[in-house]
Amino acid sequence: MSFIDIICKYSGSFCSNCYQYNNDALIVGQCGKCRENIFLYFDLQPDFYLGKIKNSRLILYKLPVCTPSHVCRPYFSDSYCLYPLTDFFNIYSNHFSKPQFDYKYETCFMNDIYSSYTEIDITQITQIWHNEQLENKGLIITSPGNGLPLFYAGHNFKILSMRPMLRVTYESIPGLPIMKQVPCTVEINQHF
Repeated sequence: MSFIDIICKYSGSFCSNCYQYNNDALIVGQCGKCRENIFLYFDLQPDFYLGKIKNSRLILYKLPVCTPSHVCRPYFSDSYCLYPLTDFFNIYSNHFSKPQFDYKYETCFMNDIYSSYTEIDITQITQIWHNEQLENKGLIITSPGNGLPLFYAGHNFKILSMRPMLRVTYESIPGLPIMKQVPCTVEINQHF
């Protein structure tokens, strides 16, 4: 078994009822009067070496939530849901129609208040992208109710190791001809 880490190519959070877009800190949940959602896009190329996908985990690193008095509050345990998008993402989508996503592949998760990151199993979604059963148009994370906000590092966060990451574990395809070693003899003729 092998694995590959794919760094997020594009990300952002957007409000469901007004124009407000942020791609430094990703926010999901109820933040003031706005209900924030997160968009993520990972460029999954149909790589020749990628065999059967065994496991796929989305890893998001949390940012501390601070009030104006600079006192950080703890994270609360609320539920959130992730879906694959069936429309191309546009930050103005809510002004025209809500972004469409596939409810069949809903993945819900709880916030672990004692962890500095969130890990979400999205194996089924990655498999359908890899098998070309659904076009990869990105992911959306929402809060089903008025969940308290979570803040995550975005795709252009200054600390590279905290950017959103997709870890894909897969079965290597044995014996690809271009990966085999072939014994050979090399002779160098010197003509002066």
